[in-house]
Amino acid sequence: MDGPAAQDRPARPRGRPGRPAGQSRQAVEHGPPASDGRSAAEADAPPAVPPGRVSHPMRLPVLAAMVATALAGCDRPGEHAAPPAPPTAASVAPFDFLPDAVLLITCGTDGMLEACNCAGTLEGGLSRRSGLFAAYRAAFARTFALDAGDFSWLDAADLRNEYLLRAYRFVDYDAVAFGVGEMSATPAQLARQMRHAPLPYLAGTVSPADRSVRWPAARIVRRQWGDVQLAVLSYLPKQSLLFAPAETVEALAFQSDDDFAAQAVALRREGCALIVVCQGDDETAENLASWCPADVIVRARTSRSSPAVRTAAGGARIVQAGGWDVVGALAMRIEDGKVTRVQWRLEPVDTRWSVDRRALSVFQAYAHLAARKALDAERGASVRHVAPTECAKCHPAQFAAWRASPHARARAALAAGGRADDEDCLACHVGGFRAPGGFVSAAQSPARQGVECQDCHRFNADEHRAADFQRRPADEKVCTLCHTPLIDPGFRYDARAAKARCPKR
Repeated sequence: MDGPAAQDRPARPRGRPGRPAGQSRQAVEHGPPASDGRSAAEADAPPAVPPGRVSHPMRLPVLAAMVATALAGCDRPGEHAAPPAPPTAASVAPFDFLPDAVLLITCGTDGMLEACNCAGTLEGGLSRRSGLFAAYRAAFARTFALDAGDFSWLDAADLRNEYLLRAYRFVDYDAVAFGVGEMSATPAQLARQMRHAPLPYLAGTVSPADRSVRWPAARIVRRQWGDVQLAVLSYLPKQSLLFAPAETVEALAFQSDDDFAAQAVALRREGCALIVVCQGDDETAENLASWCPADVIVRARTSRSSPAVRTAAGGARIVQAGGWDVVGALAMRIEDGKVTRVQWRLEPVDTRWSVDRRALSVFQAYAHLAARKALDAERGASVRHVAPTECAKCHPAQFAAWRASPHARARAALAAGGRADDEDCLACHVGGFRAPGGFVSAAQSPARQGVECQDCHRFNADEHRAADFQRRPADEKVCTLCHTPLIDPGFRYDARAAKARCPKR
């Protein structure tokens, strides 16, 4: 990850930019294009993650509660064929002074796409975090949104990490730093995750030791608003990775403290106010402040019982950040390239903030795959999909009824809204999405254009042919994998099942 020299970025217009939904701003000082030694065809393929994999099996009632809780307090759901709307900007309380820049800080998301509990509307969730960010950007044009790391779930191969980064696209970050938690993945795994969810990643002092593995990440992210310049760096020393897998640590290269200090001094000479994310304990942060000319040191993964802002011996302000259900907001007065005054507040991610339905749609797609995995775990086997024409050989009447039903044309409903290839929708609109034998792409699966037999009748062909086979009808748990309160608020199982039920033989 040897990026070119950093480039200044122009001032951001007030409020959210008018770019296409989900398209990130580019981080500066990028490394070369990602490559982990695989062929071009493999590089373009989805990550090799088992469908619906979850680290701890989750029962259906819990997953249903995840969706219900995420939706609590939402406005009336819209038509799912149309692209979901970004959040609206709520009002934000002013600071005691007019800031030259506002730094929004998150850390320790730990794979939590949305709050998860069985009752009530809890704090947290990326859909409302996005609403909070939108509100701040509308109130303060000079806003820099920083994730200080530890966004990943502890199992690097868990499907939720992929979906979390997809949702991060909509939260609209200026920089996403790698924390200690991200180092549970190998450099090649991180490269794949970044390639499939382009974001302004900030790798800082760490990079792959293998030069053939390239991270599309920056060492520095810079912003400029008029005469105010801001530079953000990340410091992740080797000693902070005591609990990371040994093979991962051995596969990493670390920038020396001398080089990092020289880089910071050079940015100072250019007139930049300097923000440094520190992945380490109090001693590491205090030591960093003694030799790095930072204005603000963001200490990641800290307790809220610690002082929110304190001044280190070297004069840098150390800000404590952490918690998936809060956002830190630091207002800064910047004069002659130095931060001269700050005000800190901790904003709960609660119902004051509008819901970003784009991020919520990503969560629903993940919840569908996780719930499907749990449903198969209950019966002790996953489903290996075959084409409905195979079922038709023995069940022609049922096949004819299915072919005439809306289920068979489910992907066409997406095409009407321009979302025929939206992966957040395909899980419920094609047969066996991300499952063995199921839908891969429109080009590779041209005949798989709808919800198919085994999406509802969750058993395999060999099980069905067994002498002791006992048919299990598609019940409400299966239907509500897709017919959720967000997508189908008027869904009533008894009435809908009567229409969708296959004819008897």
